[in-house]
Amino acid sequence: MNNGYIQADLLGRVRGLKFGMLALQQISMEAQRLGSILGSSVDLAMVPVIVYWGLFNNCYIKREDPDFTFEDVVQFVDDHVNEPERFTPIVQCLYQSKLIAGEPQAEDAKGKKKVRPDA
Repeated sequence: MNNGYIQADLLGRVRGLKFGMLALQQISMEAQRLGSILGSSVDLAMVPVIVYWGLFNNCYIKREDPDFTFEDVVQFVDDHVNEPERFTPIVQCLYQSKLIAGEPQAEDAKGKKKVRPDA
């Protein structure tokens, strides 16, 4: 499990992407709108959404104004769609982040979730 942060060469330079609560909320809303399910695989249409909100969330946390638009990100992904090695680590970072993977849990005798003491 990671902290939901990764750096990648996107839009002409190395940029940070952070998959925090803001990004997860927006990605989930867009997935619902597109009828996509966030799971072990990703619909191709979700890649620009994931990249954009990871970039945007990082700017938000750092209190920086984004120097990109959603359209810029979509065009970049379209232009590099044949380079999965560019986007796979980003998607993996999202799915391995604490917000998606969660903390290990176990059920007690009554079937209620509880945090495992050995976690």
